[in-house]
Amino acid sequence: TSDSAPKKISRSNFLGAAMPQTCVAWEQTPAGDSAGDSTTNTTHTRALNNLSDPSGIASLADSKITLQAGTYYVSASAPGYYCGDHVLWLHDDTTSDSSAEILVQGSAQHADDSSDDNDRCYLMGIFTITVASDIVLKHRAETGRTDGLGRPFSQIGSLALPNVYSMITITKIS
Repeated sequence: TSDSAPKKISRSNFLGAAMPQTCVAWEQTPAGDSAGDSTTNTTHTRALNNLSDPSGIASLADSKITLQAGTYYVSASAPGYYCGDHVLWLHDDTTSDSSAEILVQGSAQHADDSSDDNDRCYLMGIFTITVASDIVLKHRAETGRTDGLGRPFSQIGSLALPNVYSMITITKIS
């Protein structure tokens, strides 16, 4: 009978639950290219330049992720190389109200600035925006260094992969 035929799995009926609306953005450079130099006590906008968004919840332009009003879960990370203390946060670039700019505060880490040290800052949390908003990943380093925003990987043998530095995953909750 037709009742025993297998059902096609779709985004809306996987195990009887709606599939999450999720996008992933990342900062990528060709093999051998760094993510850029850090500048002493300066806030940098991470250069997000790739987006995978099968559910259509976001767009990406000029390192800004545009989201519609809603509540979202986010997780992100970004490297710091040889740059001392550094911190990452999710920033609402839409408003000019400086008290409302930080959506999610990330961890502060230390990439030893007296040795060849690389470390990642992480953030995760839930935020709500009431209007369509442009969000960006902000990263601040204590010490200015060549390649301070991410040291490049060139190649091992014949393997020459692009470098992926900062990454962010966003899931729409409501």
